[in-house]
Amino acid sequence: TANFTYAWRSNGIGPRVGNFQNSALTARASMSGHLAPGWEWNVAAGFGQSDFTQDLKNNVNSVALLQGVAGCNNVPVAARLPNCVNVDIFGPNVTTAAMSNFVGTDIKAIGKFEQSVVSGYVRGDLFQLPAGPISTVFGVEYRGDDGEFLVDDAQARGEIAGFNQQNSIVGDIDVYEAYTEVVYDLSIEGGYRTSDYSTIGSVSSYKYGGSYSPFEWMTFRSVYNKAVRAPNLQEVGQAGDQGFPGYTDPCN
Repeated sequence: TANFTYAWRSNGIGPRVGNFQNSALTARASMSGHLAPGWEWNVAAGFGQSDFTQDLKNNVNSVALLQGVAGCNNVPVAARLPNCVNVDIFGPNVTTAAMSNFVGTDIKAIGKFEQSVVSGYVRGDLFQLPAGPISTVFGVEYRGDDGEFLVDDAQARGEIAGFNQQNSIVGDIDVYEAYTEVVYDLSIEGGYRTSDYSTIGSVSSYKYGGSYSPFEWMTFRSVYNKAVRAPNLQEVGQAGDQGFPGYTDPCN
């Protein structure tokens, strides 16, 4: 005897059919006004929700397939799936209804994501210089993200042929931010933002730059900035998901 590898098209179980449903709801309200000549304020609040449902029909349970091909009597009783059926994969039109019912499976995933945002700012001219005013803005913002992506047990165990093992994801992130920006005569600019994440703690980002126009039809602009990317809900909630196997190029 010798080990061998086989590939099998599961046409006998039926066509793979996917049903995807998405719905979204968004609401936003804002108010603005003037504090003094040259100064204005704004406050806003928003809420968004998206729902996702995925139904995939006629997939293959790899555990059932391996047991059926091996022969149910060759599988230890403790590990044998209920209602085990011997599966014949050799030849056309050999998949019976009993084989299809044992090997075939439908999978489902449900996702829901919500975001709440509250923000406010004041902006205006700090003072006047010969070349123009120095304008600034001061603002604060709160963002709350709540989400979940729920998979069935077969996906969580990694039993679906052609799909990586995936666990359900449930999590939330709260972010508090404060920022300011300054612009002088549209030629010098700077900005600073501090953010406090419930996941990674406090971080900051900034920018500064300027522009120069030697002629009315020509402008040079240069900006340096430092940006921060925090992990999103999916990245925070993942725990032990199966990835694709690594590969090393033998010619490298």
